[in-house]
Amino acid sequence: MNILEQLNNTKFLDNNEVDWLTSDILGEFECEHAKHCGDRRLIAWFLRNVAYLPYKRIADALSYFRAPQAYLADMKFASCAGMTFSISGVDKHKIDIMRSVADNYYDCKSNIYLDRVSNEYLEEALLFGACQACDVYDRKSNYNAGFELKKSPTESQLQNLKEVIETYELTNSPDVLLNAFEITKNE
Repeated sequence: MNILEQLNNTKFLDNNEVDWLTSDILGEFECEHAKHCGDRRLIAWFLRNVAYLPYKRIADALSYFRAPQAYLADMKFASCAGMTFSISGVDKHKIDIMRSVADNYYDCKSNIYLDRVSNEYLEEALLFGACQACDVYDRKSNYNAGFELKKSPTESQLQNLKEVIETYELTNSPDVLLNAFEITKNE
């Protein structure tokens, strides 16, 4: 499957779906509130790597004080296995439970784990698409944490290409494309 097909098959969650998914996962782990859930960091990793959410939205969903705390929670699991976390086998049973909820109730079957994406354009498009769907973007002010965080992108070259292709398929006219999009030369 090429990266445009992968992007087209991806399910991005809106704000309500993010809240419902988080609540359903907390229910599966028998936690009444995110702050008191022992698996909160693992859930943060899952929300970033399957729903592609910006850290600000993860912080809101899991009652972290600020986005950097959600980032640190995600990074704890991303770096603990010494390899790609989603295939490391660490907490596999819990990840399978979360994946089952996301796949069966939120149609995330085609979403690949972000830590397995090897194409930087696809990674950028997945993170950007999630920001658009939930209408939450990481702000620079969220990242004055004393260390470098990789915030979610504010645009995506692959998403732009997808729009160009879709516009051309609808109109089948190069003139419509040229009028609808500004084409610039990179130097």
